[in-house]
Amino acid sequence: MRNQYFYLEFTIGSIARFETLSRLLAALKLEKEQDFFPLDGEVAGPSVGSDETPDWSTFLDELAVEWFDNVFDYDSEEGQTYQALWSLTAPQVRLSHPMF
Repeated sequence: MRNQYFYLEFTIGSIARFETLSRLLAALKLEKEQDFFPLDGEVAGPSVGSDETPDWSTFLDELAVEWFDNVFDYDSEEGQTYQALWSLTAPQVRLSHPMF
């Protein structure tokens, strides 16, 4: 994707929601810069960077939290597969693996 252009298209319902989105995008940008461009100037992989993963939910307003709460159907085939994989995976792996 490095040499490809892409964009996100969305509708913002209010200035407050736009400000919330702006804070989230700024935090994502900072996280990406820390992971891929450490202070020594060398390009690193995605596993390098802060040991603490930000609590991204703190960047969401009530409407976004409500939307994300309803976006994944645990009763679907995908949801059942996810739950089976979750229960078969060790807790220390669950919390750090990108699939979860």
